Amino acid sequence: MGWVGAFNYGACTVIVRDQAYNALFSAPIGLGDSANFTDPTFGLELTISVDSSGNVTLTAPADFQPSQSYSVIVAPNYNVAGAQMQNGALSVSAGTQQGACFAEDSSDADVVPFSGLHPVIPQPILLTSIPGNHTVFGMRSGTFAPPLTIIGSLPSGRVGVSYSAALGAQGGVTPYTPWSVISGELPDGLAIDPITGLIYGLPTTSGTFSFTVQVKDAISDTATKPTSINIVANDRAARFHGAPDALTTPFASPILGSSNFTVECMAMVDASDAINGLVSGRATNTKGWALQIQDGSFHWRQAINGDLIDNEANALDGGLAVNNTLYHIAVTRQVNLFTLWINGVNTVQKTIVGTIDEPDVTVLALGTSFFLTAEGENPLRMKWFALTLGTARYTSNFTPPISASAITGSTSAIDFDGPLGSTTFTDYTGRIWTNNGAVDIELLP
Repeated sequence: MGWVGAFNYGACTVIVRDQAYNALFSAPIGLGDSANFTDPTFGLELTISVDSSGNVTLTAPADFQPSQSYSVIVAPNYNVAGAQMQNGALSVSAGTQQGACFAEDSSDADVVPFSGLHPVIPQPILLTSIPGNHTVFGMRSGTFAPPLTIIGSLPSGRVGVSYSAALGAQGGVTPYTPWSVISGELPDGLAIDPITGLIYGLPTTSGTFSFTVQVKDAISDTATKPTSINIVANDRAARFHGAPDALTTPFASPILGSSNFTVECMAMVDASDAINGLVSGRATNTKGWALQIQDGSFHWRQAINGDLIDNEANALDGGLAVNNTLYHIAVTRQVNLFTLWINGVNTVQKTIVGTIDEPDVTVLALGTSFFLTAEGENPLRMKWFALTLGTARYTSNFTPPISASAITGSTSAIDFDGPLGSTTFTDYTGRIWTNNGAVDIELLP
């Protein structure tokens, strides 16, 4: 006797279980090969074989008498292409959920229908006997699942921003549970829901975290997938939306005068071909000083020794400014040596003797080249700012500070890393900065 199911076989393992679902046989069988095994309950020698087309046949001895049922499972590829009787003409299409028992002898007309087939889990092959010692075998078809696999990828997250994402599963037998991480580590602050596979939480540390996810299905098949999540630092910045956005804090003239100093900030602009004022100390149109981005490059303008602020002889110009790119920009004075530093690199340097003219200056301003006329108040983002009087902090190329809090001895320093949407600002020395427009805290793009 025997049963044949025409499978999309591939390189598959064949599993035979008894009616108590004990595995009697489980091993790969190549096309055109067969294997023998014993059912110890009945002392039966059974044969499982796969022909060159991938048809799977379970054969018992011709004198088989006791009632017994078996499940034959082809794994991992369960895609049924159809099925047919070894000694009959019945053909069953994939996806149908009915079957029948037939006598092996094609002249025997006995047909015993059966129903209630599970839509996915393979059903038993019924081996029994009927009067006349005709050995019969069961025939069944069903909806078979392909191999269980984990699909998809996980998006990046940000420190301090709620994270929620999941991989998917396909194939196998639903439901897919539990989900787990079997190696590596999730980002700090995240966990995986064993029922849904959802990875969720509030990331607390930046970095790329690699780990392996595992899921099981209803018949305890497993699938794994190495994956990773990149958590980026939750960089925030003060967003200057354009005029009249500017921040000011009281400062008596002169701010810089003839002393050594360091003016620096970390900022990016939306359009470098516009005038983007970063930091300035001016009370008149012709005097004072300003650090700005204009015409695609960085500029330091200053009125010195009675000259006007626009006198190019006293200006520092250099370095290409790319839109929406974060730069550390600094200007230092060491005695009479003025230097413009971009990302820690000496970009331009001039020796200029004299005192910076700052008549009637009353405020230090951010986000503008000249606060009183809204000059240079174009869209930009500033991550932090610092002013250090009496010291040129940089005298050779350097690695830029990551924040204002890393700067010691500053006269005024502020990190724009408060809660998103914040519109009030106080620096580390206690100076309150007046918001003259709609400057607020946003995430850096």
